[in-house]
Amino acid sequence: MNALKREIKSQMSAHKTKLGPARLCLDDIRDLLDAVKEFQGGRSKKENDSSGTEVANDPSENMSSVKLLAGNAVAESVEDLKEATPEELRHVSISSREPLMEIDLWHTSAEITVDTQDVAARAFADSVASFIGERKASPLIFAFRPIDWLFIPLMLSYGIFLYFFYRGDASVGLSAVGLLLAFVAIFAAGSRIYWARKLGSVKVDPVWRNEKRTLSSQARTNILIAVGAALLGAVITSIAGLWQGWFVK
Repeated sequence: MNALKREIKSQMSAHKTKLGPARLCLDDIRDLLDAVKEFQGGRSKKENDSSGTEVANDPSENMSSVKLLAGNAVAESVEDLKEATPEELRHVSISSREPLMEIDLWHTSAEITVDTQDVAARAFADSVASFIGERKASPLIFAFRPIDWLFIPLMLSYGIFLYFFYRGDASVGLSAVGLLLAFVAIFAAGSRIYWARKLGSVKVDPVWRNEKRTLSSQARTNILIAVGAALLGAVITSIAGLWQGWFVK
């Protein structure tokens, strides 16, 4: 009786390159999509030339093998991203079947994944990371939601208020709570900024670059909230200092 012959199938070893923090417009998505199609087309042509066979280059086949996704929705064109929901825009992806490639332009965990053994694909991944790196964005837009711009400064201010106002022996508990709140606020802000850089972050703005100026209203709202929270915190801290100086002996 012959022994069974088992074939061991090799599996792709994933090479991941973190992307961002960066902010991309539809122009950038179009350039990335075209670059993936061009890379795929060049790979197919090279393989055909090496095998000595002539295969017709069907543009529609290349189009179908490179997909643009917004969440679970398939976009037929870059323009379709204008119809995507805010949640779908947090998970924009460009994927290719051959070579196997995933470019995840996600709000968090943004990365490009290729086969570790594919030297050309790894070089292409580095070029994509360099392209996205040129469109740098502040990690603050990924670390904080609009409500955080109000909540974290308020928690920090209230913690400082409790710490300086209740410093007597009879109020050690409240003083400790104030110190804890201030520490949590600082730690939460710092850790969110760290992970925004560490995990990779990309924000997709569903506008063309010449339309980007229309997004300033959201930026103004975030700035106003941050400034208002900072001013309120300063007022609370000042009142605490005055109260301590006037009434606490």
